[in-house]
Order: sequence, then structure tokens, then C-alpha cells
Amino acid sequence: MERREELIRKLRFRDLQLVLSLDRHRSLQRVASDFALTPPAVTKILQEIERTLRCRLFDRTTRQVTPTPSGEMLVRHAALMLSQLDLLDRQLEGVERGLAGVRRLGVHTYAHPGLLPYLSSRLAERAPLLRLAIVEAGTDALIQMLSDGRVDLVVGRVSARFSASLLRQSHLYSEPGLVVASPGHALAARRAARLEECLQARWTLPAEGSPTRVAIDAMFAVAGLPVPDPVLEIMSLGSVIAALTGGDLLTVLPKALARRLEAHGMIVCLPMAVECDLPAVSLYTLRDGFQDPAVNLVAREVQHFAAPLGKAS
Repeated sequence: MERREELIRKLRFRDLQLVLSLDRHRSLQRVASDFALTPPAVTKILQEIERTLRCRLFDRTTRQVTPTPSGEMLVRHAALMLSQLDLLDRQLEGVERGLAGVRRLGVHTYAHPGLLPYLSSRLAERAPLLRLAIVEAGTDALIQMLSDGRVDLVVGRVSARFSASLLRQSHLYSEPGLVVASPGHALAARRAARLEECLQARWTLPAEGSPTRVAIDAMFAVAGLPVPDPVLEIMSLGSVIAALTGGDLLTVLPKALARRLEAHGMIVCLPMAVECDLPAVSLYTLRDGFQDPAVNLVAREVQHFAAPLGKAS
């Protein structure tokens, strides 16, 4: 307890930085250069830290310094304490800038598989007090939620229900859709498949009238084929995957998502020349809403994630 009180009174964050520098460089001369001090001044500070802790932290020779077991322990704790100080700084900045609390991001059913992991990583770094609540639904439903104030921004497909007077729409990227099958489907083993061969298969499709469903219907119409009647209409990605892996169904998924699921053995992308021209993916925000710094940050990160996808498309 007595040493603890001594630490509280005398140990400074600057001392911890110096300890980490000594461990990194193992040289009094180089540490002195980093801190704009002389080597004797560095030695004096180190001796004061050792007196405060009541143990030897580094063995010194004319050429190098080497941490003792006690020194190695201090190095580990110093790194942890300074990282916590950095976190505190970012959290305080977040509170001051409004980057705290919960914001609601609407994400369309077949969102790019890399989006949420990217946002999770970036927001943990830039706004650790900000919590992002994800609402998954079809684009039209999400646009209505945004208009009603039930979500703060939306990543969804281009939709005819978009109201330019209420919402701002920013293009993110485009990607085609692929016809995919359950792993055990008869067409999954084919080296090549044609769209007309899929007419007799059982399908699961998005709800009628949704942007993705309209694009799928158009794919068959352009090919001069009737649209198959789906046995299931599903607007949840988890349910679509469950239906595909547990049955002998076909559907259309965005290319990036389809390839990711295929790599995990959950589906098979059918080898056919036809691709579905899916509507582009956009970012929707309120046009005349309050300029929330947290919402603006999430919007910028979404755009940053989508930038290389937009160039590729």
C-alpha cells in the first residue's frame, strides 16, 4: 500500500513513455535523442523511477540497457496504461464532438459482406463510445423508416420510392447478381447451365415489388422467359441461407456475397453467362435533418468502404 501511494504521487505518464522508449531502443543515447535530453538526464530520470518503485528496472552497461524481470513487468503495464490513456482521449473527444450513444443504420437484405466488419473496426477506433444498431430489411421498408425517423441512415438499393424532397441519395457502387443453388442441387454439379434450365427448379426470391425482385423479373423478361413462381418469398438473409443450405432451391445473390458464401461451402454459383443487373447500392440520409456528427461519421465510413467498389463497377 505504501508503494502504491508513492506511485500515485510521483510516477508520471512521461516516465512511462521513457520506460517504453528504453525497452524499444535499449540505448540511453537514442532515448536521450527522442526526448531532447542528455544521456545523464535520462539516467537520472530512470534512477528516480527505480527509487519510486523500489526495484532495479534496467541493467546498464556502457553500450546498452537491458530490462530486468521487474523492468519487463513495468514495460507491459506502461504500454497498457498509455493505451488506456489514448482510449480515454478518444472517448472524451467523442463525447465533446457528439460521437457517443446509439445510431441506427438500416442495411438492405443483401448487403456487401465486408461492410459491417469494416464499420465495426473503424468505429471502434474513431468513436469507441458510439454504438451502431443494425436494422435489416428491404430497401423500400428502410426508406420509409428513415423518413419516419426510425433509422438514422440507410444503405440500400436504388428504389422508385425514393423521395428527393425528403432524402439525400448518394451512389455507392454497383454489382451484378448471380444465380446460386443449394450445394446438393442437380444443377450445382454442371459445368455450364442455362437460365431456361432453371425454370423447372424451385426458387426462393425477395418479396414481389422489391428492387431486387424487380431486377430478377427483368432478367427473365430480357431472356424471353417467364418468371418462376417462388416457393418461398424471403427478405432476411439468414432465412435465405437457411433455405438454400437445407433444401434444393435456387435464388439470385449479389456477386460478392455469393462468392463469400460459396467459399464457405454454403452455396454453389451456377456457371452461366447470364448475370442479373441488380439496382445500384446507395446511401440514404435525411436531406434537412439535424447535422449529427455521429451520423455524418458513419456516412463517411460507409462511403470510404464503398469507394474501391464503386471504381471497380
